[in-house]
Amino acid sequence: MKYYIKVFVSFLIIVTVALLIYFNDEKLSQALACDKLTEFKEVYIKGNVESKYFDDLNHNSKTVRLNNRTLVLGVDTSSFFSYLTRGDEVVKRKGTDTVFVTRNGNQKAFKLYFGCPPLAQQ
Repeated sequence: MKYYIKVFVSFLIIVTVALLIYFNDEKLSQALACDKLTEFKEVYIKGNVESKYFDDLNHNSKTVRLNNRTLVLGVDTSSFFSYLTRGDEVVKRKGTDTVFVTRNGNQKAFKLYFGCPPLAQQ
């Protein structure tokens, strides 16, 4: 009888933990996205695109290799990644999530999105 009680209690604990994770997954994901956005806003970026690719070893993240650093974009849904070509100049000022791309003397701005809801950004 004690064995069945232990199994039942263990089952209840596992189900409770699984339900907590299921119902809080979006909140955890948003919190991580907001942390990534805050981190991204704090850096100054200026460099030329050497390559762009989907990094198989990093959850297939969109990755841009500049001549002086590598940008991992993750779930960014702006068209920044698809717009880039080799040789483009990328500039991002500190304190913003907007990236400027200069190509052949023309400049285009992209507001990157990491999954952090607009209300949580404030």
